[in-house]
Amino acid sequence: SISIENADKVRKYLSNDKNKIIDSGVTDGSSNIALTKNDFATNVLDKIPPFDHVCFEGFKGVFDKLKEVYDQPMVL
Repeated sequence: SISIENADKVRKYLSNDKNKIIDSGVTDGSSNIALTKNDFATNVLDKIPPFDHVCFEGFKGVFDKLKEVYDQPMVL
């Protein structure tokens, strides 16, 4: 099972207005299984299982808007 070390210290971050990423102290009982944001991004980029089948469909609107802005001619 997966658990968070020092859960009592983490609880203060669990309110709706304080979203935090817990990237250490998450264990499977014997070893740390948490990833930093950078390690997560690298695993997605390098398609390291199980990150080799990540669905980006939820970001389509953001990507479309970024492309729209990028495709506009620069005005100096």
